[in-house]
Amino acid sequence: HYYITNNLRSQNMKTTVIIITTLLWLPLKGALRPEEPGEIVPASVSQSATYNNDVVNYGADNAIDMDLNTRASAKSVGDNKAWFRASLDKEHCIKQVVHYYNSVQSKNTHTCSRDSCTCEGERCDWWSLTVYHENTVPGDYVPSGCKLGDTIEITSEVIYVRVHEIVIIAKLGCEELSLKNVVSTEPGLPVAHGTLMTVQCETGFINKRGKARCMDGEIVGLVYDAPLCDIIKKQKREET
Repeated sequence: HYYITNNLRSQNMKTTVIIITTLLWLPLKGALRPEEPGEIVPASVSQSATYNNDVVNYGADNAIDMDLNTRASAKSVGDNKAWFRASLDKEHCIKQVVHYYNSVQSKNTHTCSRDSCTCEGERCDWWSLTVYHENTVPGDYVPSGCKLGDTIEITSEVIYVRVHEIVIIAKLGCEELSLKNVVSTEPGLPVAHGTLMTVQCETGFINKRGKARCMDGEIVGLVYDAPLCDIIKKQKREET
């Protein structure tokens, strides 16, 4: 009876150890990161090729599920470098891109200017990032403090690209019309940061500034010595 009891205890302890060990190695779910102000959700994501062809565990969509414990893992194909790509719904002025490359929030932070993006982090030499136009044509206006584009691509300088989360932050666009004496704009709102527009004034007012532009959430005129829609002054005729 003593042998049987202790043997059962030993087996139970082994089973418990196996279960605990298995749970420790299983990927955790539910460690959701907060959404950042100005964050853009990509219209789609893709990658050069998926590690082990396992889309469930390593597919590109894992990089935008808000969960730091899941990941996208892209591998190279032939002599080509591995890449991960986020496609946006339209042109945006990208201010910052944060690339989380593990579940403990280690990251490369890319801060963008008019011409390029600079990287700060421990793995900047592993993965490079570019912002460019894939499906849209760049306009003639290039804002400062952000990079215009509709696509963000992370390219490997090693043999793979690992993305636990990608956070894309754009300069604030213009979402609603709050201008005094303005009826509408063309194009209509919402518009992205830097968009050039024509303004339609209310009856009795005239646009003395010509074009207007969306700048950091506000619509501003290109000339600053008069209201965007100024009242039409009635000219008095001299009596003859």
